[in-house]
Amino acid sequence: MCDIGGESPDTVTGWSFVEPAAPPVAARAEGRTLDLKEISEWIAGRILAEGVTLIEGAGGLYCPLTERETFADLAVAQNLPLVVVARRGLGTINHTLLTLEAAHRRGLSVALVCISETQPGTGVAHDSAPAEIFARYRTRFPDLLPPVVLPYADGPGAELSLSAIDWPGLLRDLGRSR
Repeated sequence: MCDIGGESPDTVTGWSFVEPAAPPVAARAEGRTLDLKEISEWIAGRILAEGVTLIEGAGGLYCPLTERETFADLAVAQNLPLVVVARRGLGTINHTLLTLEAAHRRGLSVALVCISETQPGTGVAHDSAPAEIFARYRTRFPDLLPPVVLPYADGPGAELSLSAIDWPGLLRDLGRSR
């Protein structure tokens, strides 16, 4: 788990569930439901209270968020730029470009693409993925910066490699460059 901004997960989310599943599935297992309007209002309150906010859409842009809506619907409702995080490995090029295309079709802006190394990797697919992704999306999305690669980290202190990134500063800088 990565501790971004020095806060625990309990203080940065309005909803958490025991089961590691899509939000409506996990909520249903606990006899709860999720509502897009309620989630959007909670996020708007956090943005007003704290300024820059990073909203994690775990599971991907089309992961279910409520019984009817996806994280894409939340992104549209919030009108915030996306940071697309992709796992580095086989299939990365395809699923990253599909996410960018889906975001574009929904009228969402993408501020940044991050490629996360979730395991040590070697080989031509691993080594070439960031450049291949950039070569393909820069022709369609010329304002997008090259992808940021978040290196693999394991063992004691692995969380520190990600928490050392100044996410609020990075997002502020991206906002200024647009």
